[in-house]
Parts: sequence; structure tokens; C-alpha cells
Amino acid sequence: MSRNNQTSVILSCEHAGNEIFPGFEPYFAGYENMLQTHEGYDPGAFEIATQMAQVIKAPLLYHKVSRLLVEVNRSEGHPQLFSKISKGLTAEKKAHLIKSVYHPYRDGLKTKILEQLNAGFEVIHLSIHSFTPELNGSKRTADLGILFDPEREAELEISNQWIDQIQKRTPEWVVKSNYPYLGVDDGVCTWLRTILPKQKYAGIEVEVNQKIATQKPEETGSLLAESFRTI
Repeated sequence: MSRNNQTSVILSCEHAGNEIFPGFEPYFAGYENMLQTHEGYDPGAFEIATQMAQVIKAPLLYHKVSRLLVEVNRSEGHPQLFSKISKGLTAEKKAHLIKSVYHPYRDGLKTKILEQLNAGFEVIHLSIHSFTPELNGSKRTADLGILFDPEREAELEISNQWIDQIQKRTPEWVVKSNYPYLGVDDGVCTWLRTILPKQKYAGIEVEVNQKIATQKPEETGSLLAESFRTI
């Protein structure tokens, strides 16, 4: 798979906001400050994704409800599906969140991709995230990470070409493959790989260091989009 007239690009942003689903606000009393941190959402990611979508002229699906309520970038049953705040909710309230928040976003993303596949397009899905410069006292050593499954030839090829183009534009950036997480770790891309044909679907996650994402999100989004358009 390579970018051509038969390729459709779809962007997503799973941690675009820190909103609380109506009715669950009381559970976050005392946690207002946490909602404003990287634990509540991915600072800068939505702005970057929005700019990329405008430049590439691609649809963007995004999720504004905080990951502290339910984590749409984790599979059902994953220990991080609910946070330390929401894991104490009753089974009934958790089921309500799965039905009303979790599935609508995931199903909407899947449906959008299937529409393009059924129309005869191959799909490159770019999932846009940001990461904190330091985690648990350990400093992250990259400005940008491009995450993919190295066993999937199309994802490997697209990612390597994209990294090359990014580095040509910003040689001062440290850009790493499958960092700060592995591209095969649990997430929407890994989930979609299990239900979509590898010849037709390539899922690539973009992780931008928040020291960049929060300072120049539009500029960063344009840079990522313009470099992607050249591959």
C-alpha cells in the first residue's frame, strides 16, 4: 500500500478533550486539577490533528470525553479501561459508559473506515496523540514517535518514508519508531487490525512530545501533514 488516488486517509484523536459525560461530574469533585493534566487528556493533540486534517483534506474523528472516565484507546477488559477515579463505579454505571461513550466512538471510527473500504479505497488511519516529556521521574528521549506494527509491510514502509520526510524538515528533532510505546500495544489501531484486512488498512499512531505539542500545535500539525503528503 502506498499513497495514491485509491488511498483514503482518516485521522482520529482519542484523547482530544477532558470533558465529563453528563451525570458523572460528582465523581470528579476534588480531581479538577487532574483533569487539566496529561492524565485527563492529550494536551495539544486535538489542535495538531485538526491542522493535519485541514492540510491533508481528510476527515477527523475525535473524542472529547476524558480518559479518566473511560479509556476509548483500550480494549474492553483492559485493566486501564477505567481510571483510579472511575474504576470504583458500579457495574451498572460502567456498562452505561461502555454503551453511551465507549462504543459510539469506536463504532463510529470503524464505520467511517469501512465506508471507505467498501467504496474501493485502501485506508491509512493516523491516530494522533501526545505524550508527557517525563513520566514517573524518567525523561522521554524523543520529540516525536511514529508507532506501527513492524510485521505489517505497508505500515513499516509508510512509517519509514514519513520519518525520513519529517527529519528532512526538522533535523533537530529526535524522531523514533515505536516510541514511547510499541505500535502493537493495546489501542484503536491494534483493535482495527484484528477486524480489517492488512492489504487494505494501515494504522499508524503519532505521538508528539507535549513540550512541542502545546507550544506550536498548528505549526507542528502543518509540518506533519506536509511531510506526510510527500510520501
